Amino acid sequence: MRRIIRVSLALFGFCLLNIALAASERIHVGWNAGAFRLAEEPLFETKGLQKTGTVELILELSPEGTVKQVKTSNGLPELCSVAIESAKNWRFVRAPNLPETIRVYVYFTLRDGSGAPTIPAPPPPPFGQALGSVEIEGVSSEVQQQLLKAVGLEAGSMVTSESLRKAAIEAHKIDPHLVVKMTLDRDGRPKIVIFPR
Repeated sequence: MRRIIRVSLALFGFCLLNIALAASERIHVGWNAGAFRLAEEPLFETKGLQKTGTVELILELSPEGTVKQVKTSNGLPELCSVAIESAKNWRFVRAPNLPETIRVYVYFTLRDGSGAPTIPAPPPPPFGQALGSVEIEGVSSEVQQQLLKAVGLEAGSMVTSESLRKAAIEAHKIDPHLVVKMTLDRDGRPKIVIFPR
């Protein structure tokens, strides 16, 4: 008999972190897709699973929010197969800012006898949130203006993994020594910081 576990929602900071617990299993499964929500709770098959780690999924979505294609960019093969099989059946809530491609992180950790995870899941990335600010340090004002125009992000823009990747590519075209980093400002909003190495 297959053992399926359901995922329950928990609020984690400003993003949704979703936690899956099975009473008789030692594996704790969590997932994060930033601010993008699923229409139904996902199912993960973890029977016999002993591995822990993080899987990064790249999901191609239809305009209706269904998953058209699933790829992984990292993760152990056993964990990837569990995450991929689950993600094939996901449907995201339609929203005006729902992108065509999103990254989702699925965390597999162990629980101790008390039910608490022995290894905490990493904090969720702030994808799907409105950008609070863009800060550029250590370059001339002329280069700052070039960067602001090239990266295409400004306060209020929605941050996705694709927009962050594009910003890094454009910054490296101007100067290959520039680092593009996403962090949080004092109000918990995503902030892009660009600075030389």
